[in-house]
Amino acid sequence: MEYSKCNLKVVQDPHWCISLSNYELFLVVVTDSHTLEFIFTAISSSEDLPEFMSAVILDGQQISYYDSKSRQISHKQTRVKQKMYQFNAHSSGLKLFLFPFTGIHVLQRSLGCDVENGVLKQGFLLYGYNGEDLIGFSKDRLQWFPAIPEAYFLKSEWDKDRMSNKDYKDFLDSKCVEILKKHQSLTIVKSMLLVRLTCLATGFNHQNIKSSWYRNGALLWNKSQSAKILPNGDGTFQIRDTLEIDHADNNNYSCEVERSTVEFGKKFKLKLIFVKGWPFFFSPLLLYPRNRPFEV
Repeated sequence: MEYSKCNLKVVQDPHWCISLSNYELFLVVVTDSHTLEFIFTAISSSEDLPEFMSAVILDGQQISYYDSKSRQISHKQTRVKQKMYQFNAHSSGLKLFLFPFTGIHVLQRSLGCDVENGVLKQGFLLYGYNGEDLIGFSKDRLQWFPAIPEAYFLKSEWDKDRMSNKDYKDFLDSKCVEILKKHQSLTIVKSMLLVRLTCLATGFNHQNIKSSWYRNGALLWNKSQSAKILPNGDGTFQIRDTLEIDHADNNNYSCEVERSTVEFGKKFKLKLIFVKGWPFFFSPLLLYPRNRPFEV
């Protein structure tokens, strides 16, 4: 049985793998990506719900909230508070213009940034009305782009406000990233000190596969984060399993992927070993019936 290395260009390709027959076992390098989003919602003609609500979302988790009924912000960072009040006033003015009729209407605004490895990947500022896209801002062009014909009147007015548009650009280009980093340094230090190991095995003809994590050769129980079996689109399947460890952990970790087959009455295993101090180090182990060729 022969195996060959593939995708060994680390700079060009973030995946390393070892190909064994039709199986491939990967170490996936996970980038440090984060998203900070300010969500603002204004509602008309509702007695039960607050007239205005806003929330700050970091990596899918709500870290701050405000509504017009409680009039209290559940956050201690002054910069975040100031931005929430500022956006409250802006959205309230727009709400008066868009809510001239009776009935319930919803205006939403989403503003934030995606940051990868400490560098801004993209900034976004979007408005939605009654569940549909309304208008979006381009920080590079300092212009607004309507999503529906009815929003062209907003574009014509907002494009003239160069000072506000420059403020939006400044927030999206730098201040949003500063807020994200500051909040992370205060509340998410633990997650920043974790190393994520991801094991990906692909090319299986059925879903009879499972993965296990080992530390120094001993099986880890309840340490794997819900391994997922997914279709590849070509009739084969893949399994992806992730383990998070402390950055100072000097133990050796390995991921073992096992495939069972009724036909052979045997089990096949692929093993990937993670060695501290080496960028990537692979030790493949393949078990197969000696009296038959290895098949998928």
